[in-house]
Amino acid sequence: MSSNKMLAVLLVLLIFANATTTKAQHLNPPALPSRAITENFFGLHLENADTTTPWPSVTFGSWRLWDASVVWPDLEPRKDQWDFHRLDKDVALAEQRHVSVLLAFGLTPKWASTRPREPGYYGPGSAAMPREIEDWRNYVRTVATRYKGRIHEYEIWNEPSNRHFFTGSVDEMLLLTQEACDILKKVDPSNVVVSPSALEARGLPWLEEFLRKGGGNCLDIIAYHFYVSPKAVSYTH
Repeated sequence: MSSNKMLAVLLVLLIFANATTTKAQHLNPPALPSRAITENFFGLHLENADTTTPWPSVTFGSWRLWDASVVWPDLEPRKDQWDFHRLDKDVALAEQRHVSVLLAFGLTPKWASTRPREPGYYGPGSAAMPREIEDWRNYVRTVATRYKGRIHEYEIWNEPSNRHFFTGSVDEMLLLTQEACDILKKVDPSNVVVSPSALEARGLPWLEEFLRKGGGNCLDIIAYHFYVSPKAVSYTH
């Protein structure tokens, strides 16, 4: 047999062997990990899901309600005047779709703010500490009681290390966290309390101080917003 013919035969044998191996792998794929990664590891933000935003086709486990018009200024725009129509719709929709709700408290109504004229990303006074701690307690208690058994996960504040969202001190956020933790657990011991979520590299000193002063003592989960972008990377230098 000439060398050219021998090379051709070897090539055919190699192709056949590869095809056989591929077929065998297809018929007997490698075993999956014993603990599969489920949709419970994935969450989404959805804005206007109760009106114009279609429900996603991908499956996910939790829905974080932020920028959904269901924070304190939306729910209690005036003292003791409550408006739950939108949050009611969102919670019902989450139940219908079998996803859990993570409700972020956050933001202060102008009427309850220590600095009602302070410019805020979400309106005047929204990033300031509440003037009366009892107003905060009443807000947390009212929401937790209304949705007992329907919402089990609560985040104390969104990104307090960012002045767009909170212009108070770490000590003030610590007070809000401790008060909310106490109320949430009294209303329903099964409630999961998530920390105020610091963000990016700039949030590390904030979180360190918060935890050093006892901020993690009553919490179930420590939240952190990392973000992945060139801007976020630049903060590490």
